[in-house]
Amino acid sequence: FLIFPIFYMVEYQQLSRRRSRLAVSAVFFAYGLTFASWASRIPTIQQSLNISDGILGLVLFSLPAGLFLCLPFSGWIINHFGSKKVVIVSGLIYTLLLLVIGLAQNLSQLISVLFMFGFFSNLLNIAVNTQAAGVEANYEKPIMASFHGMWSLAGFAGAAIGTVMMGYGITPAYHFLLILMLMLIIIALSNGSLMQED
Repeated sequence: FLIFPIFYMVEYQQLSRRRSRLAVSAVFFAYGLTFASWASRIPTIQQSLNISDGILGLVLFSLPAGLFLCLPFSGWIINHFGSKKVVIVSGLIYTLLLLVIGLAQNLSQLISVLFMFGFFSNLLNIAVNTQAAGVEANYEKPIMASFHGMWSLAGFAGAAIGTVMMGYGITPAYHFLLILMLMLIIIALSNGSLMQED
């Protein structure tokens, strides 16, 4: 009689870890799609704001500047709040900032938003990789490459979507709004399966 409870417990554990793996993979995909969406519309944004090539280099530097500023704080934030909460909050803010990039009306607005975009990009990156490490620990084989593969796959998807959007003359704001809606769906579906630290 003890066989059946043990069997169902093992099955539940396997199902739980598969759901966690799927949830983290989905977040990696959404994360990569968000970044690729921004990258695919750089020429459009440059043209709409009349940014010269020389100035564009300085504008783009604001993103890694925000990323590096986040480094001293990211570990403390994740340890204090937990990677699950940080993935959800930073993921939503990150994609919301993508929409704000599409709405930027001048150079100073774009630089400010890109700085914050870089900050939350790094925070999301560290948090979701922490989740991935936790999921991998429940497997008997290395699976980290599959998560990073989802990010790379999202890069191709984001480039393809961006090409279609530009082909139909859709503005970055509407394009990025679509990505935000997709992120909301992914976060809502993944929330219950992301790993909760003790």
